Amino acid sequence: MKNILWIIIFLSLGSLSFAAFEEKPISPRITGMGETFSAIEGGIDGIFYSPAIFEAKEEKNEVFTSKTELFGISELKQNLFAYGRTFFLNNRLGFGIQRFGNDIYYEEVKLLNLFRRFMDNLDIGINVKEMNLKIESLDKYSAIGIDGGFQVKLNEDFRIGSMARNFNRPRIMDNLPVIYRIGISCSIFEGIIFAFDWEKEENFEDNFHLGQEICLNSFLFLRSGYETQPSRAAGGLGIKIKPVQIDYSIFSHPVLGNTQIFSLIMGW
Repeated sequence: MKNILWIIIFLSLGSLSFAAFEEKPISPRITGMGETFSAIEGGIDGIFYSPAIFEAKEEKNEVFTSKTELFGISELKQNLFAYGRTFFLNNRLGFGIQRFGNDIYYEEVKLLNLFRRFMDNLDIGINVKEMNLKIESLDKYSAIGIDGGFQVKLNEDFRIGSMARNFNRPRIMDNLPVIYRIGISCSIFEGIIFAFDWEKEENFEDNFHLGQEICLNSFLFLRSGYETQPSRAAGGLGIKIKPVQIDYSIFSHPVLGNTQIFSLIMGW
């Protein structure tokens, strides 16, 4: 199993320096929409993707937890927890922790999210991350990474957003690549959100994401999505009965198989 794990890490994700801390499926809602997130509103689960994801709610506190095994492999387990507190309607302070791997290969990210909404239509956020990497028989590595993002609400139907991950180029054995995103979302049909993201990572081809979310009624949501690099489809559903929201998604991989994700969000 150790050999299988290393093959997965090196061959499916690329060189070790670039494979470390790459984007992983975190939120079933966002994963189910093909990883489109730059211009969508969302809850505390979104801080792991973009620091500017925010949805004004009556609830001031939110807790998010998720657990998954990438590609159904127990050695590639991932656990997440996040908490966010909204102040004065338009400000949020959030904390998150992400743990991935096992004794052979282990990543941990501790995240602080700072968010503010200006003039009711401009959202700006920043994440400060402590990233720790441990590899069996090798040394431990750590770095501080910074993400920044914004969203603009053009009108009731359209939003645009952009973000940059690791724009300070943190170094863990090598500089982690900067990843840029820009996207648009629209809800011209009541109860339906369409989203599109363009993603550019250094030394990789452009990646395009398409996603949609359909609100069937006040508590049931259906989602689907697709991305190009690698080519894979996704889908999922959500059930929201205050104060609890339960989400599920599944997405494919052309080589490694499917990954299923469950999460729980509570607000009060």
